[in-house]
Amino acid sequence: MEKKHKISLDNSNVGVGGEDKISNLPDPLIHHIFSFLPTKCALSTCILSTRWKYLSNSIPTLDFRRWRPLVGYRNEEEMLQESKPFMNFLDRVLCLHEKPKIQKFCLSWDEHFDESRVNNWIAIVVKRKIEELFLSKGSTTPFIFPLSLFTCDSLTVLDLGMARLNVPNKVHFPRLKLLRLRHMNFVNGFSLNQLVSNCPILEELSLIHCVSLKSEVLCIANVALKNLYISYCYFEESTMKICSPNLSTISYGKYLPKDFVIDSFPSLLEADMDILSREHNGAEKFVLTKLYKKLANVKLLKGSGTFFQILSQADILLADLPAFNNLIHLEVSSAAILRRFFRFLQLWPNLESIVFAKRIGFPEDDDCWSLDPKGSLPHLKSIKFINFRGGPMELTAIKLFLKYAGFLETVTIVASPELSNHTNEQVNVMKQLLEFPRLANCVVKFLMSYENA
Repeated sequence: MEKKHKISLDNSNVGVGGEDKISNLPDPLIHHIFSFLPTKCALSTCILSTRWKYLSNSIPTLDFRRWRPLVGYRNEEEMLQESKPFMNFLDRVLCLHEKPKIQKFCLSWDEHFDESRVNNWIAIVVKRKIEELFLSKGSTTPFIFPLSLFTCDSLTVLDLGMARLNVPNKVHFPRLKLLRLRHMNFVNGFSLNQLVSNCPILEELSLIHCVSLKSEVLCIANVALKNLYISYCYFEESTMKICSPNLSTISYGKYLPKDFVIDSFPSLLEADMDILSREHNGAEKFVLTKLYKKLANVKLLKGSGTFFQILSQADILLADLPAFNNLIHLEVSSAAILRRFFRFLQLWPNLESIVFAKRIGFPEDDDCWSLDPKGSLPHLKSIKFINFRGGPMELTAIKLFLKYAGFLETVTIVASPELSNHTNEQVNVMKQLLEFPRLANCVVKFLMSYENA
């Protein structure tokens, strides 16, 4: 009769020579491994070692996001029944947790949760001197946090994702450095101002997919703030006031607010303006021009084609716009480039490099280059064209830069995936490029898309 071999999990962690390598790992390393796992997965690793079983009660990072199984459709009752054991599980984890401090706590929940228990969990981690807190509510109903959260003196990172947030009168985050607000509906300007202005050492603020109601003034006032990121927010009927003189980075994505009220940014180094336009009206041009003027100190400027298109259509003389004397790198992220783009080059006298990150469109002639050919862009050394398809307008753009940018050293052309797969078209494009006049020391590099690492 054939013998059956018994597999013992208790010995699975024993290496060559009987050494228990897993159990001998230092505690900080095991905790570091746990920090990359959802807490439910981290706790299941206790079967690997008896010692790990006890270490699981001291995990500094507790992550309860994406806990719901990704299976097919479930009705309300099934969702509720699924939530109950998970809430019990979370109760046990926090009850058995032995450490006086919790470094990071992440939780996503929805309308199937008992919100009194959610509040209790938040109150517990606040008492445990939580440092990084990530909370996301998957429903549109308002949620009232425990008041202790808004005066938590240990928080350094706060990430909130929910539709409505009730902010109390008393707010104080003495150690908070990063604040991220997602999918939030600001029913009044008070909530945002209360959060931002009561963080004395706040360095970074992100607003993502947020909405404001009509006629509200959204104020971002914080002297310590260094990095501001606003993306996919709908503030078109609100005025945005920014009073943060020490900003070094600002990023504004998609739709503009009704108006800007902005102080100067003397410390600004980088700006990313990925603007979309809905109406192409005069008010939009006025608002964007007002913002553009405040970016004059940057060294790095990124802008969508729409950003430059709206500016070029504004009824304003170039002489009324400030020179960007510190600007050395320019990146254009989308296709719409107009004739007047060349005229903006006069405002960037110290520009050293330009990257066109997507397919570009230029006019077929060269009368758009209104600069003095002998003295234009004396510092421009490199230009890069990404996703180049070999079209007539793209070739015209390269021809113009080679002709008039008299100090170019490198022109890099990265072919689109389509062009990279057609050898005959590549040969035709390269023949045309070789015919363009250029300086003797200017090198033209032609790369396939897969070579642009």
